[in-house]
Amino acid sequence: MGDLRRERELAEAVALDIAGELKSYGPSARQAACEILGSLGELALPALPALVECVGRCEEPEQLYPVWAIGKIAKATKEAEAAFAGLLTSPSDRVREWAVGYCAHSRIDSAAILRELGRLARADESEEVRAAAVQAIGLHYVDAKAVLDDLICAMGDPDRTVRYLAARAIVPIGGEALTALEPLRALAARGDTAERAIAMRAIIAIGADAPGAVEAQRECLRAGVGTVGVIAVADCLEALGDLARGSESVAREILPSARSEEYLIRVAALEALGKLRCPDPEIHVLLRAATRDRDGGVRRAAVRGLVAAFSGQGEIEAALCVVAEEGDGRMRRVLCEGIREMERVPVPVVRSLVWCLGDPESSVAAAETLRGIGTADAAAVLSEACERFPEARIRFIETMAELGGAALGQVGYLEALESSESTPGEVRQAAGAALVEIRGQK
Repeated sequence: MGDLRRERELAEAVALDIAGELKSYGPSARQAACEILGSLGELALPALPALVECVGRCEEPEQLYPVWAIGKIAKATKEAEAAFAGLLTSPSDRVREWAVGYCAHSRIDSAAILRELGRLARADESEEVRAAAVQAIGLHYVDAKAVLDDLICAMGDPDRTVRYLAARAIVPIGGEALTALEPLRALAARGDTAERAIAMRAIIAIGADAPGAVEAQRECLRAGVGTVGVIAVADCLEALGDLARGSESVAREILPSARSEEYLIRVAALEALGKLRCPDPEIHVLLRAATRDRDGGVRRAAVRGLVAAFSGQGEIEAALCVVAEEGDGRMRRVLCEGIREMERVPVPVVRSLVWCLGDPESSVAAAETLRGIGTADAAAVLSEACERFPEARIRFIETMAELGGAALGQVGYLEALESSESTPGEVRQAAGAALVEIRGQK
């Protein structure tokens, strides 16, 4: 503990030393100093006043570097929120735009920051800042309904991008956005192809009818990137996955997008193809192949697609088992999260989760998934994991105990652990506690 305290004090002292020299550094050295301070995160909190001063003193585009550093510090500390809020009111359009972006990606959970983003979305003089603020609200703030009035106002913005992103930000608010229905209907009636598609999607998310919504998404997809842009195409693909279940004609339209060179479009198409659940072998082959793509995001999208597409197909079941056994940690975590949504989890897939339990990046997600499955097979997987990965045995045993009577088949294994003198004391104690829990829930 003492070593950690000394390391922290040393890092804070280094941050103060660097901050003290920001005024005297030239542009290149200032950039390097800001990068170091940003990489220190909350340990650079003592340097915050100097960074704020640096933003005001520098010219564009050099202002980007201290703004970036403040964003990295704000990600880890509540204390930096006030400084960040100040950047959102900077006289520089570029600083405000950068600050909105870093604020969103830093996931600052602050009602005051959210209100300020709402104000920027509604009334900032720069259309780039308004668009950035609306996008940040939609992508990163679960409490976006708190600024719903600002989003409704932004749907009447003179800039098409702002209008589109405002309607898009209403989608995750869903049924709590009833007051946005009429403005959305107006946007659907007067807007261009992309605006009509996103407005109808938002109307459906609220819970109202939007006749022609599927066709609006298809028209947006056909319009293509050159007309509506990458984000709009990706959005309509995602919407089609939700709205056109079982449509083979829609699946055929989506297939070319699953081979797109645009990352957002390819990922959205892979997930949409899975959600459609069409019995098309070409789709299943494509999804399986994408689990081995060089890009991690594409691989994870393919896993989501496979999980969504599963309805008893042996080839998909086998592919899911391969992901569990051979996938990287993030793929395995996506698999575990997706399995929780499956109506029926095949026994081979349940048993393959032992590999996810052994991966530090997916172990917690796998244990939670097995707890939700709650069957004797899930308990058997936890016992197997105890033997394969003994360093995590206590956690696996505790999860087994939570299965109660479903883990009765593992009583003999737990008794052997508890009685063996070669078993570490804390493991024996965990096994004994699990036995009490399991026997008590027969």
